[in-house]
Amino acid sequence: MQSVVDATSEDALCKLNQELMGITRYNIVARYFQSPDMDFALTLRAKHRKAQKTSLLSPFCKKRVPLQWFFKSKYILSLTGNDTGSNFLMAANSNSVVLKEEDGWELFYSGEFRAWEHYIPLASGALDLEEKLAWARENQAACIDMTRAAQDVCRQFASAEYRREYLSEILANL
Repeated sequence: MQSVVDATSEDALCKLNQELMGITRYNIVARYFQSPDMDFALTLRAKHRKAQKTSLLSPFCKKRVPLQWFFKSKYILSLTGNDTGSNFLMAANSNSVVLKEEDGWELFYSGEFRAWEHYIPLASGALDLEEKLAWARENQAACIDMTRAAQDVCRQFASAEYRREYLSEILANL
């Protein structure tokens, strides 16, 4: 199998692009990179610097931004990567409403966060992003309620005593 950095023929790049479009994060960035009201880009770790220079990735790559940048956003996506959206708890504890790709992963906190109460659910692959974003824009009061409800759950998990009780209950039910 060719690696990203070795893919130089037009046919290899086309096949690789098709494969990359199956990855939610790449697909979202490729579809909305030039959008005037969305800010999506790829930020790759140093070990992927060579791949970042390929024709498929370089147009979509930007430098990493400080964590505080995310807290300025009205909406934050939580998309699958190697597993579930790893930014979910951080996003849920921000002042932003979270649009979370439903991916089937269950983590220790999953049972406390519910779709439409704490976040806006996105279909697998986030193919309904525009529809859900339009809903969010039309329902600002509901989004504020979701944000507050998500922050309340995060405050509970910030309590060591609550986490201990919650995790003990999970273990007892295994």
